Amino acid sequence: MAGLNIAIQEACEKFLFHDIRLPKSDSNLSHPFYTDDALFIGDWSQNNLKNLARILWCFHVFRIGVSERKLACNARILGCDVGSFPFNYLGVLVGANMNLIKNWKLKV
Repeated sequence: MAGLNIAIQEACEKFLFHDIRLPKSDSNLSHPFYTDDALFIGDWSQNNLKNLARILWCFHVFRIGVSERKLACNARILGCDVGSFPFNYLGVLVGANMNLIKNWKLKV
């Protein structure tokens, strides 16, 4: 994870990966890590995706606010599978209706 962190930071510094600026802050966000998982946050552009693919071979891509057509096209660029919501992340159901009791049951 340390090597991946350095690679993404360098890509951001060289404007090869365009992260996002946090509102009301001087900080940018590109890749939060949790244990052995990474989340990449940035512009939804082919340039960003191609450069990310050069750094990382990933397994699944999810979409929020992006058409299924664009998702499929960009997943092909990265060589990834397309994921769907809801999905299980560290035993928690992500993208599910959390008002339903059944979605609060811990999945291991």
